[in-house]
Amino acid sequence: MDNLVPESDWDLTPTIHSTLVPFDHQLASLQNPQGLGEKPVSLSLPADAIPASLGNLPLSFIANVGQLDPEVEFLVQGAQHDIFFTPDEIVLSKSQVIDDETISHQVKVSFADANPDPTIEAIAPLPGVANFITGDDPSQWHENIPTYQGIAYQNLYDGIDLIYRGDEGELKSEFIVNPGVDPGQIRMNYTGGDRLNIREDGALVIETPFGELVESAPYLYQDINGERVTVSGAYQLYNNAQVGFTIGEYDRSHPLAIDPTLEYTTYLGGSQFDSARDISVDEAGNIYLIGDVSSPDFPTTGNPAVPGKAFISKLSNNGTLLYTTFLGGNGFNQGEGIATDNAGNAYVTGVTLSNDFPILNAIQGNSSLSHQAFIAKLSNTGSLVYSTLFGGSVFDAARSIAADNNGNVYVTGETTSADFPILNAIQPAYGGTQNNFSLTLGDAFAVKLSSEGQLVYSTYLGGNNDDGGLGIATDGNGNAYITGATYSNNFPIQNGLQSTFGGVQDAFITKLGGDGNLVYSTYIGGTGSELGESIAVDTNQNVYITGTVNAPLLPVIDPLPAAPAIADRTFSDPSAAQFPPENGSPRTFSFSPPINPFEENLGDSQSAFVTKLANDGSRLIYSLLFGGSNNNGTGIAVDNSGNFYVTGTTNSDNFFKVNAFQGYSGQGDAFVTKFSVNGSVEYSTYLGGTAEDTSIGIEVDNAGTVYVAGNTYSGDLPNSLNRFGGNFNAFVAKITPQSGPRVELPFINLIDAFSTSNGGAILMGTPLGNVLFDESFYLATNPAVAEAVTSGVFPNGFEHFFSFGQFEGRQPSPFYNEGRYLAQNPDVAAAVAAGAIRSGFEHFRNFGLLEGRDRRTQLFHEGYYLNTYPDIAAAVAGNLNNLGFSHYIQFGQREGRNPNRFFNEGFYRSIYPDVAAAISAGSLASGFEHFAFAGEKEGRQPSPLFNEQFYRATYPDIDAAVAAGNFPSGFDHFLRFGAREGRAGVG
Repeated sequence: MDNLVPESDWDLTPTIHSTLVPFDHQLASLQNPQGLGEKPVSLSLPADAIPASLGNLPLSFIANVGQLDPEVEFLVQGAQHDIFFTPDEIVLSKSQVIDDETISHQVKVSFADANPDPTIEAIAPLPGVANFITGDDPSQWHENIPTYQGIAYQNLYDGIDLIYRGDEGELKSEFIVNPGVDPGQIRMNYTGGDRLNIREDGALVIETPFGELVESAPYLYQDINGERVTVSGAYQLYNNAQVGFTIGEYDRSHPLAIDPTLEYTTYLGGSQFDSARDISVDEAGNIYLIGDVSSPDFPTTGNPAVPGKAFISKLSNNGTLLYTTFLGGNGFNQGEGIATDNAGNAYVTGVTLSNDFPILNAIQGNSSLSHQAFIAKLSNTGSLVYSTLFGGSVFDAARSIAADNNGNVYVTGETTSADFPILNAIQPAYGGTQNNFSLTLGDAFAVKLSSEGQLVYSTYLGGNNDDGGLGIATDGNGNAYITGATYSNNFPIQNGLQSTFGGVQDAFITKLGGDGNLVYSTYIGGTGSELGESIAVDTNQNVYITGTVNAPLLPVIDPLPAAPAIADRTFSDPSAAQFPPENGSPRTFSFSPPINPFEENLGDSQSAFVTKLANDGSRLIYSLLFGGSNNNGTGIAVDNSGNFYVTGTTNSDNFFKVNAFQGYSGQGDAFVTKFSVNGSVEYSTYLGGTAEDTSIGIEVDNAGTVYVAGNTYSGDLPNSLNRFGGNFNAFVAKITPQSGPRVELPFINLIDAFSTSNGGAILMGTPLGNVLFDESFYLATNPAVAEAVTSGVFPNGFEHFFSFGQFEGRQPSPFYNEGRYLAQNPDVAAAVAAGAIRSGFEHFRNFGLLEGRDRRTQLFHEGYYLNTYPDIAAAVAGNLNNLGFSHYIQFGQREGRNPNRFFNEGFYRSIYPDVAAAISAGSLASGFEHFAFAGEKEGRQPSPLFNEQFYRATYPDIDAAVAAGNFPSGFDHFLRFGAREGRAGVG
């Protein structure tokens, strides 16, 4: 049966590379300076890979060019901490929020009786630069600052150098003792620790109020004649928190290296988490992240701690850090959204509490107001092009930003300011409750800036309750698409899908034209709570949103008459599709929404959802729930072919997996799901390590490569190259498409495939013959026959069935039922009664099967089934099942598996309660069984991807062919020919 093979023989599992991305780390080949006693070390990666953990690769040493206290010569800036290098000490400074107060703590390392002014030189330049754009004085902005892989304190002691570099996210120091020099002069003074002790493993532990700071046991060695010779040694504690080394015998005619490593994970972790909040990818495949960093300043006087700054990091396609820009003022600053254009400019937005935020070419400057949105443009090297505040006198927060290739910028968020700046507005007046800080939401807003940073339009979007914009996208025509959440029953609605408020909280979708005019606006929601978190638009201006829904569900059809015929269902009739009733009155839709093909019942949990809205805003193409019992969607992206990609976070161990590259870690994982243009799932996978992992955004490039950003506690993300040394950090995951094209084989039903390979003859003992007669099934259901076979009366069960059982109405397999066949085929029943044929089975085997009298064999796609369910393909390959079809009949249909690309079991059961009830009662095995024997003739809808009435109305040639009896249904034509011809199955 050569045709009965999976649709492809290539690897459908995508390739993933994950990256922990703080702003203090670079990807580069790590080469130690020559002559420093250690051989060069290189790190090589695949050409398309992003390294698994930038948090584990060399730390970035940033030169002080005036952005820091003049005492500091180099800085390592990381998650919740800074490490300052001065001539006479190293300062590890950590900030933490305790009881809403930001405090800082420092541990300082100085060197007793050392050279008070050693030369500090940089080692091995890195390709990336750092930009410090802080405060409102441009003379204090510092851009294009070089970064390095390490630094060297030359002649810290006479004849002793000290090298600092990064190794797997940890600060590695190395004393190089020249020949004949006494290493006993090295003494390190530690201040800021409560207590010092040496652990059993030889590590030095400095106990602090914020946790332990650990210096691993020193590794001492010499390189002699090309060989590395280990030298014994250990820490030695002295009075007054002073530490030195005890060293065994070694060759004093060669240099000695003393190599401790600072394991600062516990101390520099903490509760004031740095995090990524959005991701963007430009045309060249460069990756941009935005978030916030809560690092302390250099401790000059007292115990200062500065609030966080926004960070923007740009990485090349292979993971090299190209720049990091720190942006903010003297208050808290948080980056929320980022977008890019084809020139590599970045557009960023967020929230600031600073009164000295960096301002350049602004339309609104600083003031004493405490909480405002900011919008800024960065060049392709991360320097500032323009920056402006935007807001009123109360509370304003920008949440999402989009940009077009003309440099226009679109921003959404929320405001509780009645004096928010307004221009060319569709809603000029504030609609929310003033000073409602319970949810920090008042009205949503939408703002457009020109390429020069000038205001084009600004408008409120809201009703009389809390509303907020969370996601914004734009198309190639200057239109803006906004989603978010509303509690208002008078949210501005026009030309929309759903005109009435659903319940507790609804998602919304609003489209604005290029000049800010309202094109359409609609609620999306049921009687529960829905939140639209991210939005995307395809080349046809169809709109996709994802977010979170809590039970009760999104709109469902409620209820339908039992087993309605096609003539009884008018899909353009609003009464055919309803929300659950509200106050006794149904709330109507003007469409039949396909809901929930992956889960039959959400229950009381929350789920991620995806909704696709047609380009006119009035029709729902599909809306579906997916995941397990506790999930939320946080990001969505669509490629040029109309495939779309969803990410989010799940705490469910039953999240659905297709071609997954990992399972559930057990403490909360990110997830990534790819849907094809027709809504089928190409892959769906968990993404995370053994600790908690969350996803915040997703992007896709022109090659179909997917980039996911999130935050993690895990040190073992997939494809890790190095151990993660931090407590909480951002990550980027890159998922590359499978190699080779994916070729969809034409639909081939079982009979066509069988006839092609076996000349039309149906032989018992062949795979298809074994579907008709199943020896094991027959003996198990007929114990008397099994006993007769055991005693030798019959050689096998088939001999009994052939001679007696078929005439007694016995069932030969799970597939064939004599009574049903005769009832459905009265001509056959009459022939049996007249003695023209001995049984229905005899007719079915010789004629009926090939005639397609059992539509299941005509509608089942063996190749699709084996390709979609690798476990079944493996079972067939291992001869545990004769065919995928055999498994489907026995098990798969009851497990809710799908028999072809265009029949969705979960959808069919959810849209037809009569079918679901019959399955529950045991009178039907599956929705597919109903569809094959009745539903197809009745014109019922098999999936969100096909509608019989639409198809026949759209294609008169097909309607005529069905009427002439050339095809039993439009669906039969679509499955066999129409899909490959590019015909549309739904509007």
